[in-house]
Amino acid sequence: MSELPSGRQHTIVHRDDRAVIVEVGGGLRSYVADGRELLDGYAEDEMATSARGQPLIPWPNRLRDGQYTTRRTRRP
Repeated sequence: MSELPSGRQHTIVHRDDRAVIVEVGGGLRSYVADGRELLDGYAEDEMATSARGQPLIPWPNRLRDGQYTTRRTRRP
């Protein structure tokens, strides 16, 4: 079996919801809820185009100087 372009596919199922996460980039290839596809996903043998399904988390490589800080707030 040849390797898929987006790597291994991991399917997570909960009741009527199903998500397919790909190994390359940790992207979300497909998400179905109550029988409806909610994403403009892509086929198992394709790579994501236009950053479809890619997590947009503030990783340090997307931030100025590669750093970010969090500020703790005091609770009364």
